[in-house]
Amino acid sequence: FAPNYDTPLQSLRTSQVSTNQETISILPGAEREVEELSELMEGSLFTGENANKEALLQAGKDYKVLHLAMHSTINNDQPMYSSFLFTPNVENDDEQLTVSELFHQELNAELVVLSACNSGFGRLLPGEGVLSLSQAFTAAGCPSTLMSLWMVPDQETTLLMNNFYEGIKAKMSKSEALHVAKINYLNEVVNDK
Repeated sequence: FAPNYDTPLQSLRTSQVSTNQETISILPGAEREVEELSELMEGSLFTGENANKEALLQAGKDYKVLHLAMHSTINNDQPMYSSFLFTPNVENDDEQLTVSELFHQELNAELVVLSACNSGFGRLLPGEGVLSLSQAFTAAGCPSTLMSLWMVPDQETTLLMNNFYEGIKAKMSKSEALHVAKINYLNEVVNDK
């Protein structure tokens, strides 16, 4: 899934719009990322208007792996309202998938990859742990979630994700594939200098 964030809106005059703590910018690498991964893994591709909340919730019932290359917002005051954004229009609640909504889903995906900023970050609640976007997928029935705890750069994430899925395709465990992907990424960064 890679929504299109450069949809012209009357309220959106530049390629960025600020929310409470986040900036919604165009993610040119996200669409390329999901196109490459869809080809590598022989999967379905949801981009632009086809990458919407309803399609994601249905895919979670039909597919074993979900990959989300998109923006998310974190709401530490009300963690159940942290969300994934499907449009640059942050005022459109219908096009945001919140933690609260995910907690009420029954998904069959075995792996969810959250290629979005801060998707593992959230508020620590006594007796609950960290209430985050990733925890919401666990509550919805997904046993494995790959997430980030900080801002992730658009272009570099594509390289890391390609390496990760190549490991998955080579029958590595998820943790081994991620380990190898990180090492390969670091080696490429060092060799580029």
